[in-house]
Amino acid sequence: MSARTRPMTAAPWIGIPLLLLAVAGTPAGAAAGAPPPAPAGYQPFAKPASAALTAGDSRSAIRVKFAEGAPVRLRDGVLRGPAGPVAVPGTARRLFPQSEEELAALSGAALRSSGRVQADLNQYYEITLRPGADPVAALAELLARDIVEIAYPTPLPVVRPGPTGAAAAGPAAAATPSFVDRQRYRQSASVNGVDVEYARTVPGGTGKNVRVHDIEGGWVRDHEDMTSLRPDEVFVPQGSPAPEDKNHGTAVMGTLIGDDNPAGVTGLVPQATPRLTNDTMVGGQVNRGGAIATAAKVLRPGDVMLLEMQMNGCTGGFAPVEWEPATYDAIVAATSLGITVVEPAGNGSSDLDAPCNGSPFPRGKPDSGAIIVGAGGAGPAQGCSTARQKLGFSTFGRRVDLQAWGECVVTTGYGDLQKGTAQTSYTARFSGTSSASPIVAGSAAALSSIARERGRTLTPAQIRDLLVRTGSPQAGGGKIGPLPNLRAAVAALEELPVR
Repeated sequence: MSARTRPMTAAPWIGIPLLLLAVAGTPAGAAAGAPPPAPAGYQPFAKPASAALTAGDSRSAIRVKFAEGAPVRLRDGVLRGPAGPVAVPGTARRLFPQSEEELAALSGAALRSSGRVQADLNQYYEITLRPGADPVAALAELLARDIVEIAYPTPLPVVRPGPTGAAAAGPAAAATPSFVDRQRYRQSASVNGVDVEYARTVPGGTGKNVRVHDIEGGWVRDHEDMTSLRPDEVFVPQGSPAPEDKNHGTAVMGTLIGDDNPAGVTGLVPQATPRLTNDTMVGGQVNRGGAIATAAKVLRPGDVMLLEMQMNGCTGGFAPVEWEPATYDAIVAATSLGITVVEPAGNGSSDLDAPCNGSPFPRGKPDSGAIIVGAGGAGPAQGCSTARQKLGFSTFGRRVDLQAWGECVVTTGYGDLQKGTAQTSYTARFSGTSSASPIVAGSAAALSSIARERGRTLTPAQIRDLLVRTGSPQAGGGKIGPLPNLRAAVAALEELPVR
């Protein structure tokens, strides 16, 4: 047996009793450790057959979700459940930064809005293991408890799903010229674009009726071509944000909301209201679920949330972040509130239909409601790969809904197209599922804004269905779905029944 894999029958830690908590209302004669009843319609996470660690897992921290129906709360530094204190192999803290009352209100609003049963986000905790503790044994023992729904190693930080390697610096300029003609992803389907140029001729098509909220690590908020990022209220922080390279976020937001002016680039939805939240805090802690819950508080039905992140998946390559249970449950809450969530598939060449992912992805759980985005070719007209064919690095599978350009994207940041200060740099090589995702997010925002202009608020499912059903078909490779075609989507919007 590998030292990194252990069956869930492993012995508990020395000196720490295994506490099987009785559930209030358990029938007389029932076993004290019987699984507590979950709310009707709730599907628990399936526990893995064995505890294991991968290279992308922490050796010092574990995340745990206690079972629905048996509330476990942190009181005076001690976890307490229906039958008393709950022993854990280290120090426990609540995973989500919001108060218990805020999380309960979030879940309640999501349930009322959608009718979909929500996970109790207050059941999530992170356990910092005691020095010298065996993380595999600790994980196995937690998974063996009936009171635990799921436990998993805390994911380690990974690179953003964007470009790799350095590019040569571009020329400096006394005054920034217009690069809009090079933003061919904005143009019609005939040149492999999403046709936002058509959408902007339709009332609401510039995004004026929606918010677009990017969650990642850093941005140049005083870039010359993104004046809408400057107001203080744009940044909605989670905890104490950690400093991070700002090129990635700058490129993402330039694609979305770059100023509509004669210089530089123009975003897909330049009149949308931007919002930003960090997923990484000082000390290197990554809390994606907490960031989603933070962002959800300032968004409304019809708004768009973009998760510019990826994580290590079970196949060894990068996967969408909803692979992590806490992130999945937070996404479900956001989409249930009517927020369209867009997440990269990841730059891992991974097959989400591999057996270890569960069927369906992730872990056999119901569809989260998010749009998962793969990376496709920009087309030979751009001097790039075959149009709409899956790029080799892109993760793929049945759960991937849509694609967009994973290469050759012209936007703000990096400096290979125009060298300058952080405030005046531009790139022609933004790439990865990171460049594809804001193109899809911008398409979703344009469509949602047009619908709002007409007095309708589309659900995340309606937006996803319209973009998939009317998109330009994929050209080849593992499944990443079609490229949005806003002209066709807007036409189909007219035929959508009013509810």
